[in-house]
Formats: sequence, C-alpha cells, structure tokens
Amino acid sequence: MRIAARVLPAALAVALMAPVAAFAQDLAPLDRYWLGLGGYGSDNDLDIRIDGEDGVAGSNVDFQRDLGFDERETAFTYDLGFTLADKHQFAVTGHRYSSEAGRTLSRELDIDDEIYAVDAAFAGKMDIDVTSASYTWFFHRNERNAFGVGLGGVHYALDAELAASAVADDGEGGEVVTTVDKRIDESAWAPMIRAQYSQVINDQWRFNVELAGVRKSGGSVSGDAVDASASIDYFPWKHFGFSLKYNYNDVSLKYKKTSYRGKLDLVNQGPQLLAVVKF
Repeated sequence: MRIAARVLPAALAVALMAPVAAFAQDLAPLDRYWLGLGGYGSDNDLDIRIDGEDGVAGSNVDFQRDLGFDERETAFTYDLGFTLADKHQFAVTGHRYSSEAGRTLSRELDIDDEIYAVDAAFAGKMDIDVTSASYTWFFHRNERNAFGVGLGGVHYALDAELAASAVADDGEGGEVVTTVDKRIDESAWAPMIRAQYSQVINDQWRFNVELAGVRKSGGSVSGDAVDASASIDYFPWKHFGFSLKYNYNDVSLKYKKTSYRGKLDLVNQGPQLLAVVKF
C-alpha cells in the first residue's frame, strides 16, 4: 500500500502537467480497443471455515486477524477489451496478489479436522486471483455518454498453505512437538448481471461506473457476489492516458462437496492506477 501511495500521486501529477492544449483530442464514451496495466493498492479481508468429515463445524478463521496476513497489499492489475459496432463490448479485468504470514496463534483453530493449537508457531502463504469477464450491450450511446447492460462472470481462486508447530509437555519431563500442515485450493465462477455507464466530461476526461452482482442458491456452491468500480480516465494523448479507479469485490460462498463442507468470504477494495493504450 505504501508503494501505491507514492505511485498514484506522482503519476497523476505527471499527467496533469502534460501540455493539454497541444494534445487535445476528441474522446468517445467507448473505446474500440484498449489495454490497461497498473497497480492495485488493495485492502483485503478473507474468512474461511472448513468443516471436518464427521460433520463437526470447523473454526471461523480470519486470515488477517487470526493468522497475521497483511490487510493491505499492492497487486498487479490489468484491463483489456474491445467494442464492436459501437454497441457490443467485451472486457476482461483482473488482479493477483500474494502474501506471507508468521505469528504465534492466540487461539485454537480447527481447519478440516486439523487442530492448530493456541501458542503454536504459525507460518503460511497464499495467492489470490480475481478475474472478471463481461459482455455489455450499450442500447443507449451518443457522442457524450453510453449506458448498457449485460452478462459476465467473476472467477475467484485461493491457494493457501497453512503450517503450525506446537511444543507440549510429554508428561515424563520431556517435550513433544506437534506439527500440522494444510493446503487450501478453492476456486469458483460467479455468473453476474451487470450495468455500465460512461460519460465524456471534455476532450480528455471521462467518467465510468460499473456494477455487477449475483445471488445463487442450491448446488455444490452457493452464495452471492458483488463487483463494482468507479473510474476517471485522463487522455492527454490520443492513444495513451491514465485511469484512476476505485474497485470493490465482495464474494460469499458456501461449499457442499462430497469430502467436506465450508464457506469462504472474500472482500477486497481500494484504488487502482493504470496506464492505458487505446485505439
């Protein structure tokens, strides 16, 4: 997050000092093709519960408060897509971040029948990928703004390794070391209904809002998800500019599989700054 706090203001300052009058261009509400790459200063909150095979509910585990993973991370993010016939837009966005943690556990945790004892030395790492793919039909479009609705999906993937070791008295004056190790590998697609609005402010500035959501019941995976963003685009040059976006993702899933049951709640939000090439 400290990196994002330095990069975002600096990049914006450079953009705002560009020779605006010399490079003024007509800006449309929708781009024919675009590719954006940048950084995401995300604020993360991940909670899981994995029940054991005997049906006993596992512990509700907060990865940040219980396990010591960082709440804030700087992640790589991307945004790309194209528009056909000025009305049909296809887009893919996503980000990925990795984190490691190490701490002494302050309470006992039951994760899929594995007991992580209080005062155990914990070490873990995780990778989270969030990818969104969408199609939007802009039934309203003119030179200044565009509004559309469509369908899409968000893919969430979690890969985590959780290990802990505890030292206990063996009752005979010695010590016994107990080690537990668990790998969590979960992923799911959440289909969504979405809406998008784009408004040209002037020849170089544009405002965008996107909102998508779904609620699914039944099946092996159920739950709800929300994917939303608001962004300001600035193009001092015809084919190159910057996009400052605030992103919000919230997913709550319940798993009912043959080997176990559980739940996953993931929230990440924060500012993104992307360098964008468009045509």
